[in-house]
Amino acid sequence: MLFKKPKLEKIESADASPTTHQQSKRFAEKLDENRKLLNSCVVWREKNLFSWTALISGLVQSGQWIDGFNLFIEMRRVGVDIVDPFILSSIVGASANLAALELGKQIHCLVLSLGYESSLFISNALVDIYAKCSDILAAKTIFDTY
Repeated sequence: MLFKKPKLEKIESADASPTTHQQSKRFAEKLDENRKLLNSCVVWREKNLFSWTALISGLVQSGQWIDGFNLFIEMRRVGVDIVDPFILSSIVGASANLAALELGKQIHCLVLSLGYESSLFISNALVDIYAKCSDILAAKTIFDTY
């Protein structure tokens, strides 16, 4: 085995939007612990699109949507090129689960600018976000288009 399976500590949704200094500090400490754990993994040291995708998708699938978004933002900051649309379907799915329409629209714009709007995975995720956010007209338009 190349490395031990890391045990990331789940950050509860109540911690995701801290209202006090103490909650804010605990949230930052958990993120820092998770980042140190990731940096110690052999596979994570390469940090290519596929390792980012695996981690972000895992977070999204386990219900840690905000952590998934934070890592996606970090991935974009470090300049990782998106040459595969799968990560976008994961992040659109996260915004659908959060029912965050404005965030979903921003990701939709990114999808369009990268030219991945015809990907079946992304189209389905876009229909999902618009439907969950009660924008049925946009969901139907995407459904009819692809």
